[in-house]
Amino acid sequence: MTRPKERFAIDLTSEGIQRYVGDKMRAAKHVVERFEERHGTPYHCALSDGELGFSVHHKAAMHFKIGSTAVFLFRNL
Repeated sequence: MTRPKERFAIDLTSEGIQRYVGDKMRAAKHVVERFEERHGTPYHCALSDGELGFSVHHKAAMHFKIGSTAVFLFRNL
């Protein structure tokens, strides 16, 4: 992903985590909806503050941490 997309994703995730404290599902939905508004569909987001395993085929992806929350944002075409 480009730097502007990365920055946007980090900002959205931080906003979602703060807005939906303790509700990772709603925070992830917030990230996906806002990201898709700007960058098209389909994007997917996984948030976890514990163990998370996944295997996906993706075209564009990024992963990062905000505090203790791991974030995986990807586009699956």
